[in-house]
Amino acid sequence: MAFRQGSALDMPFGDASFDLATLIHVGMNIADKHRLMAEAARVLPSGGHLVTTVDKDLAHGLLRRTGADAADRVAAVAARHHLHLVGQESFSGRSTWGSASDGDPVFPLAAYRRA
Repeated sequence: MAFRQGSALDMPFGDASFDLATLIHVGMNIADKHRLMAEAARVLPSGGHLVTTVDKDLAHGLLRRTGADAADRVAAVAARHHLHLVGQESFSGRSTWGSASDGDPVFPLAAYRRA
């Protein structure tokens, strides 16, 4: 398998290339959620899944700074791109980069299925 480098806003892959895409700790850094979700939906076939982190600030016990990756905002934008919420889960883990403000933050995940 060849390595390809690209942007989450302009992935170097064809339409419907993947059954599963993940956006972990990406959504809070990209202001253009519509473009991000449109690109994620583009690389998924009908029935494909997207898993993404949401509410990262809240995972660190912080007040929401911008709401950029607020679960309800992400779900609303995803729905416009035919990605429908099918599940929620979480994972925990300390950051080796020192970004975690507590010992073991819990990061919420949202799973979407492309119609």
